[in-house]
Amino acid sequence: MFTYTRRGLLTSFLQNVEVAEAQEQGKRTHTLADLGNWPDDELGEVTPLVAPGVEITTRDGFVWGHPPNMAEPICLFPIESPALIAFNLFNGRNFVSEASAQLSVATGWDYAQSFAYTRGLFLSLVVAGICLPRF
Repeated sequence: MFTYTRRGLLTSFLQNVEVAEAQEQGKRTHTLADLGNWPDDELGEVTPLVAPGVEITTRDGFVWGHPPNMAEPICLFPIESPALIAFNLFNGRNFVSEASAQLSVATGWDYAQSFAYTRGLFLSLVVAGICLPRF
């Protein structure tokens, strides 16, 4: 059984509508399910960026994101987390693989661990409506 919040279901529905509209216009499109199933070498070549209109703030030791279509901000991760290093690289200029490599250097993790962490962070922020993939 799958459970969805109303907000999650609406967000998923709107994303699918946007994908369908883009496909009708002949644009290359991918759903979140597609991204989650991509092999690491392909996902590594995706460029994450913060979605337009999302407000990022810090409060009480955490990073918060507020998508324009949501009433309340979402607590994303602690400021002291390695997620902050990767997230700051989700700027529309770095590939997932580049953010992973920089995270590996900053944390001392091996590249495989760093990539898995960056990949998971990116996909979770896409689900939350905070980030988008740029192809």
